[in-house]
Amino acid sequence: MQAISIPTVYSWYNRWREAGIEGLATKPRSGRPLKTGEEYWQALEETLEKDPHELGYDFSIWTLERLRLHLEKVTGISLSMIRLHILLKRQGYRYRRPKYDLGHLQDKEAKAKAAALVEELKKSPPETLSSSSLWTKRR
Repeated sequence: MQAISIPTVYSWYNRWREAGIEGLATKPRSGRPLKTGEEYWQALEETLEKDPHELGYDFSIWTLERLRLHLEKVTGISLSMIRLHILLKRQGYRYRRPKYDLGHLQDKEAKAKAAALVEELKKSPPETLSSSSLWTKRR
């Protein structure tokens, strides 16, 4: 439970006396205007749809820092990494780690033989007497 100060309670009471229930509604507050606009979000979406190689970069994955630096170069708007992360999250984006697949480097025939051997081993009964202990006797 959050404590509310006495001046806050008096402020709410005075607002209620002056304007009734409508006076208690949270009013818009002034603040620093956003740096980003429609142009920035359009540049972001276009960037994320492209492979970094298409834009002349030597890497193939957009990290937050690489994305931030690219957008700064394209739009002239500099954001901190934390701010960009917050804005991306608000827009529904999330970062997922890439899954590395070495399947193209594997020998397909050897992989098929190994899969068949695993299936065969699954069918045979276990050689240990108990599966509840890691300790076994030598034969």
